[in-house]
Amino acid sequence: MEHPEAPRPPIRVPDPGSRAMARAAMAVLVLLVGATFWLQQASTRTGASESHARSRLDPGRVADPHALGARIAVKLGADLPADSPLRPILAEQAVPRGAAERVRSAMVVGEVVGPGAALEALSSAEASPGWPAAVERDPALADDLRTLRALYRDGRDEAGDAALASLADRHGWYGRVAGAFGLPETDPRRASLISGGHGLAWTLGLFTVALCVAVVGGVTASVVFAVALAGRKLKPVMAAPAPGGSVYLETAVVFFVLFLALKVGLGVLGSGLDPHRGQVVAMSLQWGVALAVFWPLVRGVSWSHWRADMGLHAGRGVWREVGAGVAGYLASMPLLAVALAVSYAMVWLRSRSSAGVGGVGDGPSAGEATNPIIEAMAQPAPVPVMLLLLATVWAPLVEEAVFRGALYRHLRSRLGVVLAAGAAGVVFGVGHGYPWYALLPVITLGVVFALMRHWRGSLVASMTAHALNNAVVAGFMYALVAFAGD
Repeated sequence: MEHPEAPRPPIRVPDPGSRAMARAAMAVLVLLVGATFWLQQASTRTGASESHARSRLDPGRVADPHALGARIAVKLGADLPADSPLRPILAEQAVPRGAAERVRSAMVVGEVVGPGAALEALSSAEASPGWPAAVERDPALADDLRTLRALYRDGRDEAGDAALASLADRHGWYGRVAGAFGLPETDPRRASLISGGHGLAWTLGLFTVALCVAVVGGVTASVVFAVALAGRKLKPVMAAPAPGGSVYLETAVVFFVLFLALKVGLGVLGSGLDPHRGQVVAMSLQWGVALAVFWPLVRGVSWSHWRADMGLHAGRGVWREVGAGVAGYLASMPLLAVALAVSYAMVWLRSRSSAGVGGVGDGPSAGEATNPIIEAMAQPAPVPVMLLLLATVWAPLVEEAVFRGALYRHLRSRLGVVLAAGAAGVVFGVGHGYPWYALLPVITLGVVFALMRHWRGSLVASMTAHALNNAVVAGFMYALVAFAGD
């Protein structure tokens, strides 16, 4: 029996708008999606360059993914026994980007593993192919190396307070880590660097538990879904709409028009704002893009048909749809794991091919992708809270309504399920601010959410899965940044 809150199924009549308008809207949408992709990729490259420049001015800042890993290693290492086998594992950093980064990595190794390992890391830095060129460009690196060797071989007195202070001036957080080597844990100069380890341990522990649940639940759910599909017991609720009008395709067009207007407008008008205030303004105005969802009402679609067509109803019951969203999300874990592995491999290969092992670290490598979530979480209030709200409320409601409620519905009227879900997933993915070689997981999620819409009819399931995914990722990043900060 149909749930009493669910609207009646839509009548299979063409949507408002002619087929000629649908063709025109599709052409416009393709142009807008291409412009959005180009603009997002340009912003990503600019953001990576700006982030690298900030990291050069403030080495070890928490928003730098490399420094974030180093900070986590130092704080967790402070709570481990001196002979713990986990210490060398924590100190393992990504391949350093250049000579200065190798020296900084040695400072982390000295704190986490010990002075002997730090001396080996310094010798490795001096023997790297990029070292002579790096010293020629920055002769003070040779002085840094001598200071660190004296520190780890003979102690703080031999290194000298003035030389240790110079390390902090030149290498930021890394230099302060070296300068605190050998001090008591209660010394303020050291206490601020190692505090937060318990919070990080709890965060990583909870994330590990969640990951184990996701793995077990994902395998179980995917097997159940596969058996149900093979036995033809999994019957989709959403029927293919009648082809014809363009109103729901127009909804996606309006969304991208508003999104691009916001992006370009802020780029032009926001140049006079400081970065923090610019982010606050951008995140506030982004809520206005949600108006695109109501475009069919403007075009004359009735409220009841709009809700039914877009999937904005309770389906077979709110809690049943929420459960379906959780189950569907878990079942997608194997597919998402493959997408993450492929993207990680692409990032790693680009990093290896462009930076090499012996580079001097003059700029961001092609594989060095900044993470916009980490960048935002490291900003002062209210940016992190605003990002959490956008990720867990705005995105599940607005993006599901536009990409699964409107765009997928229109595509499904003309294409099969796989092609419609794939196309909607690609459009959804390219609008995100990640480098093109890291978009596969987002596209995969877009395809999964579209299949949930096809399977359930209602958007509650895909909204639940979307919110769950974003809450886990954003919450995890927020906790890491919060506990890894000074």
